[in-house]
Amino acid sequence: MDKVIQSHKNIKPFGGLNFIYEALGLAAIADFLNQQIGHRSKSADYSHSAVVLSLLGNPLVQGSFISDLAVFKDKYSNQVFHKIPSADTIEYVCQGLK
Repeated sequence: MDKVIQSHKNIKPFGGLNFIYEALGLAAIADFLNQQIGHRSKSADYSHSAVVLSLLGNPLVQGSFISDLAVFKDKYSNQVFHKIPSADTIEYVCQGLK
């Protein structure tokens, strides 16, 4: 039988995002997205996969608009999913993909 162990770690809200992004990393989803959508220029700071995965993470942290990515980036940029582009970058990339 499993026992409940009391944890003294600092637990943050939306901590499950680490597990989601870690699983996506192990499944090489970013590489798959970049192969399917194509690579951006070498001078671009963010890949297509970073844009798509940021759009995935935004509603998972209660974001309703692309501009809410600023909050997502400020709070979670030191986590597994550290490649979070600005809202302007996402709009620019999405316009290019249209």
